[in-house]
Amino acid sequence: MKLRFYIFLGLGFSLFCNTVSAQAPNTWKDWYAYNSVFCIESIDSSIAALTANGVFIYSTENETYKKITKLQGLSGVGLTTMKYNSRYKSLLIGYSDGCIDIIQFPKLTIHNIPTISKRNVYGSKAIRDIQFKNDTAYIATDFGLVTFHVQTHEFIHSAVLGSDGESIGVSQITIDSLHNTLYAASERGILRIGLHENISDGSLWQLVPNSIHQHSPITHICYYNNSLLYSVSHKSWEIQDTIYQLSNSISTLYDTLTFVEKIKHVSENVSIISRNAIKLYSSDNQHVLSLPTASVAIQRNFSDICTVGNTYWISDYQNGIFKAQDVQSKYPQGPYSNNTAEVFCRKNVVHLVCGGANLYQIGQYNMLSGGFWYGHINWNVKNSICVYPLRNSDTYYYGTAGWGLVQGSKVWTYDSIYTKDNSTIQNMYNDNSPYEFITDIAADYQDNIWCINKSVQYPLVVKSNKQTWNKFYFSGVSDKNFERLVIDTRNTVWIAGTTKLIAFSAQNTIDNELDDLYAYIDLADEEGNIADRTTCLAIDTEDVLWIGTTQGIARHTNIQNVFKAQTSIARIKIEIDGEIGYLLSSERITCITVDGANRKWIGTQNSGVFLLSPDGTIQMANYTIQNSPIPSNTIQSIAINHASGEVYISTDKGLVSIMSDATIGADSMEDIKIFPNPVREDYEGGIYIQGTVANAIIKITDISGDLVFQTIANGGTGVWNGTNLKGERVATGVYLVYISSEDGTQTRVSKLLVVHK
Repeated sequence: MKLRFYIFLGLGFSLFCNTVSAQAPNTWKDWYAYNSVFCIESIDSSIAALTANGVFIYSTENETYKKITKLQGLSGVGLTTMKYNSRYKSLLIGYSDGCIDIIQFPKLTIHNIPTISKRNVYGSKAIRDIQFKNDTAYIATDFGLVTFHVQTHEFIHSAVLGSDGESIGVSQITIDSLHNTLYAASERGILRIGLHENISDGSLWQLVPNSIHQHSPITHICYYNNSLLYSVSHKSWEIQDTIYQLSNSISTLYDTLTFVEKIKHVSENVSIISRNAIKLYSSDNQHVLSLPTASVAIQRNFSDICTVGNTYWISDYQNGIFKAQDVQSKYPQGPYSNNTAEVFCRKNVVHLVCGGANLYQIGQYNMLSGGFWYGHINWNVKNSICVYPLRNSDTYYYGTAGWGLVQGSKVWTYDSIYTKDNSTIQNMYNDNSPYEFITDIAADYQDNIWCINKSVQYPLVVKSNKQTWNKFYFSGVSDKNFERLVIDTRNTVWIAGTTKLIAFSAQNTIDNELDDLYAYIDLADEEGNIADRTTCLAIDTEDVLWIGTTQGIARHTNIQNVFKAQTSIARIKIEIDGEIGYLLSSERITCITVDGANRKWIGTQNSGVFLLSPDGTIQMANYTIQNSPIPSNTIQSIAINHASGEVYISTDKGLVSIMSDATIGADSMEDIKIFPNPVREDYEGGIYIQGTVANAIIKITDISGDLVFQTIANGGTGVWNGTNLKGERVATGVYLVYISSEDGTQTRVSKLLVVHK
C-alpha cells in the first residue's frame, strides 16, 4: 500500500522532526530511602554504606554517590550486613533470607550467591556478621556458621553448633589471629574453635569458660588486647547494655552504654558503638575518644564507624553518614522511609506518605518534583497512611492511623491537624487516646474534602468548601470498618471496607441530611457470594466501578442508576487452563488504578502487580519480586503520572516505578514526541509515539509512501517495534509517522530516522 504524501499536505498536516530523549516504556526506577544506614566500610577513599534496600558508595574526594540496588543486580532487599576484603577487592553483602552478594571493585560487577537461601533450614537464615581470615569469609547466621572462599566463590564448611544438631544462632564473630582461634557470640554463650579444625564438626566447638555469663545469650563480641570484649542480651524493658572484658575465664565490667549496636576494631583501637555514643579504647584499655567530637544537632541513632585516612566517619539509622568532626549528613536523596504507604500523582508531582497502622512511625510527607525529593517530618502525628493533593491548588491532606487528618500547603511543613477537638472526626474509643483513624481522602467536584474515619459511629466525614464539618451515619451496615472511597462525576461517594458496597450522595447539599441518598449493595452475583468484604475501588474511563475484594475483583456497570433502581455487581469470568474461573479470585486486592488506555493496574497482598486489559479478561503482565525490580509482593498503592505514563508502585518495602506504554490522550496533537529519534543501530526496544489524542490511529510509511506499520494508540501513546508488515526489521532511512484522531478531525505528521549498520 502507498500513501501519497501530497494528499496529507492537502489535508492540512504540518511536517516536523523532533529529536527526543526520554525514558522508554518498560524501564524501571527505584525511589528508595538511603538515610537509614546499618553499617559502613571504607574502600580506598570511598565509603560503602549499607541500607535495607541497597548500598551506596560515597566518594569522599568528589562527594558523589553511586547507588547499587536490585535494579543494578543485587539479589533483592533485606540487606543485613557487609564486609570488605581489600585483598580481593570484594564487598560481601548478607541478607535476611540468607542470600549473599559480592560486589567486585572497581568495576562494581555483582555476583549473586543464593546457596544458603535455598537450603532446607528450619527457621531464619539471616546473615548477621562476616569476618575474613586470608581467603576465607566466616559468616554468622541465625542457624549457625558457614565459611566461604572469597576467590573461588565456593562454600567450605557449614556448622550447626547445637550438641544434638540443633541450630544455634550466631550474632557476631571475631578472630584471634595470633592463636588462630575463632570466637562466636551465640544464644548459648561464647563458643570457640581452632581455625585449623573441622568447623563443620559441632563436637569440636567449645564453650568458653566465663565466671559470670557461661550460658548467657551473647549479642556482640570482639577479640582485643588478648581478651574478649562482649555484651549480653539485655531484657526487653532495659535500655542499658553492659560491656564485659573476659580474660582467663574471668569477666569484669568494662563499660555501660545505651543500646549497644556492635563492638569492632577501628584502626589500632577498639570501638563500642551504641545508639547515642561511640567510644574508642586503646590497647591499654584507656578511653581515647568519644564521638562525634562536634556538637550533635541531630537526633542520635548511631549504627557504625569507620576511617578514611585519618578521618572518622559515622553511620546513623536516620541521618545517613557523616564525619565525626562536622556532623553534616550525607546520603542520596529519596523519601524519608522505605515503609511507604499511599502514593498519589497529580500534575507531574508525586506525593507519598510513609508509615503504617502498626509501625508507630513519625508522620512523614514526601513530594517528588522535577527529579528531586522534598518533604517534612511531622513530630505531632504518627503512622501517615493516605495522601491526597487538591486538583487546583497547592493544598494537600494526609491521613494517619490514630492521629487525625493533616492539612498542608507548603512542602516543608504542615498547616493544621484536625482531630476530634476541632472537627467532626471521632475517636475510636471516645477518649483521649490516639485512635482517630483517617484511612482515605478524596475531594468531590465542588472541592469538598471527604474522609473515611474508620471504626467509629459516623465513619464518613466531610470538610466543606465553606470550611464547615459534617459527619454521616450508615444504618445499613453494622460493620463500620470503612477503609477506602472514590467519588464519581456525579459526586456520589463509593465506599469499600465492609461486607457491602456502599454508595452515598449528599445531593450537593451537605448541610441538609434530609435529602441524603444511601445504597447498600450485596457482595454477591447470580452465581453466589463474591467475597466477605470489599477492599478498594476505582472508576474507569467508561464510568465502570471496579471493586477490589478479599477474593478478587468485581464490577458495577450501572453506577449512574444506583439510587434509582436496585443494582448489582458481577465478577469477571476468564478461562484458566481450559476451565472457566473468576478474575484473581485467589487474591486479596489492595488497590486498583486505571491508566490512560483504560487498562487496570491491580495491587495484591501477596502476588505483586497485575496489568489487565480494559475489560479485565486478559492478563498483560504480572510483576513480582521474582521477575521485576519491585522489592516486595505486598502492594500498598499504585499511582500513575498520566502525562508521562510512569506508574509508581508503593510496597511495604519501598517505592519503585515503571514507565508504561499508555498515557492519557491529549486534547490536541501540538506536542507529539517520538523516542528514540533517531533510532540507532544498537537499539532493540520499542519506538514510542507520545502525545496523541486518545486512541489515535497511527500509520508509518517509508519515504516512498509504502505502509510499514499501523496501530491504535494506548490512550495517548503508540508503540512500534521497528519491523514492517512482514515482521522484518526496516531498512535505514527516514520514515513518516501519520497520526489521526478516530473521527479524522485532528491529524499530524512527523519524521523518524532509523539507522542500521
